Amino acid sequence: MPVSQQERLAILQDISHDWLELMRAIRGLPDPAFTRPGIVDSWSIKDVLAHVSAWERELIEHVAAEEHGDEYVMPDVDQFNAEQAELDADRTLDDVRDDLEETHTELMSILEETPVLSRELVANDTYKHYADHAAQINAWRQQQGRRA
Repeated sequence: MPVSQQERLAILQDISHDWLELMRAIRGLPDPAFTRPGIVDSWSIKDVLAHVSAWERELIEHVAAEEHGDEYVMPDVDQFNAEQAELDADRTLDDVRDDLEETHTELMSILEETPVLSRELVANDTYKHYADHAAQINAWRQQQGRRA
């Protein structure tokens, strides 16, 4: 059953709200701060942002599979995270930032139109995910003596 326009708007608002919280968490940080490890284990903010983009890309693939009636197979989370971290390790901060913005914009455009939208489909790769990582970045900022 297609999602109602009211529920679509509520989902998109939740995504946008927590996306903005993630963007606030990184606002004002100097570039060198983005590459310091310690946000999540050895991951830096750059690593976390690349990770967020990777899961948004995975969600885009999931939505496409659902739209075409294809079976979507969820990757093993730990393996996916490790593989993506390795792929993203040598990327520049600017590349990660650009990819983050482009991927998020693409995802939001898709979610505005897709007939398969549901909270169950998007929550873990969007608003819940953003909130978790924003909290980690804010905690790190407090530890570093930077206002979150």
